[in-house]
Amino acid sequence: MIRILTIAICITIIFGSFVKEQQAINNIECTYVEYKRPEIFYVTGTGSLSVEPTIASVNFAIEIQNELAEVALNTANKIQTQAFKSLQSVDTTNTGVKISTTQFQMFPHSEYDYPYNGNAQLKFQGYKVIINQKLETPNLKIVGKLIDAAINAGVTTINNVSFDIKPEQKSELKDQILQLAIKDATNKAEITLKALDMKIHSIKSISINQSYAPRPVYEDQALMKETLIGAAPTEIFAQEQNLQHSVTVGFIIVPIDQ
Repeated sequence: MIRILTIAICITIIFGSFVKEQQAINNIECTYVEYKRPEIFYVTGTGSLSVEPTIASVNFAIEIQNELAEVALNTANKIQTQAFKSLQSVDTTNTGVKISTTQFQMFPHSEYDYPYNGNAQLKFQGYKVIINQKLETPNLKIVGKLIDAAINAGVTTINNVSFDIKPEQKSELKDQILQLAIKDATNKAEITLKALDMKIHSIKSISINQSYAPRPVYEDQALMKETLIGAAPTEIFAQEQNLQHSVTVGFIIVPIDQ
């Protein structure tokens, strides 16, 4: 009986020592986790620059309809050829007018006929040819003249006009804008943390969120040939482009007295 009691006491003492040691280990592990996972404060910063555009783009369309597919196609091709020659002749400074076809469509066209008495009937109207084209030029002063030349050559629709900067210039400015965005994020973090008696220790991560998109001057507005005959020359004025990037910076923060 005494032997059994002695064994039980020994087991209790050993188990108690094990629990204390395990608690100490857990405390060490908790401290290690805290060390491995410092406080991270995420802040979004924005950088932007306003610059003068250096390139203009005009999207236009040639739309022809005829009972015969061959006639519709030939007419559209003739207008396209004439438009190309007219647009090239406007550029007297030899700065370059780049013209490209963005879409070509040819399909049978039908419309509903609504008689006074009876049900609406779908009737074949002929074949329709639509050629969408885009021109680009670094000479912003001749954009209006290019539009006039296109319309006079037979182009039926001006879809939109937009201004942008050249890709190589955009790449050069991107670094400057990102630096401004990071500076903005850092400044915001410092002001906020100061009120909380905290400070920036280091940077954990940086991610780029957004880039700018050029704004069209005219969009989804059809300028038909009939409305421009005898009209005054078209004038298009370029606007400054706002280049923008935003970044999200993850700052590791610590109390201000550390």
